[in-house]
Amino acid sequence: MQFPTAPGSLGHEGWGVVDAVGEAVGALSVGDRVAALSYNSYAEYDVADAGAVI
Repeated sequence: MQFPTAPGSLGHEGWGVVDAVGEAVGALSVGDRVAALSYNSYAEYDVADAGAVI
Protein backbone atom coordinates (compact mmCIF):
# COMPACT_ATOMS: atom_id res chain seq x y z
CA MET A 1 0.00 0.00 0.00
CA GLN A 2 1.20 3.54 -0.75
CA PHE A 3 0.52 6.64 1.29
CA PRO A 4 -1.06 9.08 0.91
CA THR A 5 -3.96 7.15 -0.59
CA ALA A 6 -6.52 8.63 -2.98
CA PRO A 7 -9.87 9.89 -1.58
CA GLY A 8 -12.21 6.93 -1.14
CA SER A 9 -9.33 4.48 -0.72
CA LEU A 10 -8.56 2.53 2.43
CA GLY A 11 -8.17 4.92 5.35
CA HIS A 12 -10.68 7.54 4.19
CA GLU A 13 -13.58 5.98 6.03
CA GLY A 14 -14.59 8.22 8.89
CA TRP A 15 -17.18 7.42 11.53
CA GLY A 16 -18.79 9.32 14.34
CA VAL A 17 -21.88 11.24 15.35
CA VAL A 18 -23.62 14.00 13.38
CA ASP A 19 -23.22 17.37 15.16
CA ALA A 20 -25.05 19.52 12.58
CA VAL A 21 -26.83 19.21 9.22
CA GLY A 22 -27.46 21.68 6.42
CA GLU A 23 -30.91 23.06 5.61
CA ALA A 24 -31.33 20.82 2.54
CA VAL A 25 -30.37 17.58 4.35
CA GLY A 26 -33.35 15.40 5.16
CA ALA A 27 -31.93 11.89 5.62
CA LEU A 28 -29.60 12.70 8.54
CA SER A 29 -30.28 14.11 11.98
CA VAL A 30 -28.12 15.49 14.78
CA GLY A 31 -27.04 12.57 16.96
CA ASP A 32 -27.10 9.93 14.19
CA ARG A 33 -24.14 7.51 14.28
CA VAL A 34 -22.64 7.47 10.78
CA ALA A 35 -19.78 6.36 8.57
CA ALA A 36 -18.59 8.44 5.62
CA LEU A 37 -16.09 8.61 2.79
CA SER A 38 -14.33 11.91 3.25
CA TYR A 39 -11.15 13.87 2.59
CA ASN A 40 -10.52 14.61 6.30
CA SER A 41 -11.58 11.46 8.13
CA TYR A 42 -8.74 11.77 10.61
CA ALA A 43 -9.78 15.26 11.75
CA GLU A 44 -11.69 15.79 14.98
CA TYR A 45 -14.50 17.34 12.87
CA ASP A 46 -15.21 17.00 9.16
CA VAL A 47 -17.76 18.32 6.67
CA ALA A 48 -19.00 15.66 4.26
CA ASP A 49 -21.50 15.61 1.42
CA ALA A 50 -24.73 13.98 2.63
CA GLY A 51 -24.50 11.48 -0.25
CA ALA A 52 -21.18 10.18 1.13
CA VAL A 53 -22.63 9.49 4.60
CA ILE A 54 -24.35 6.25 5.62
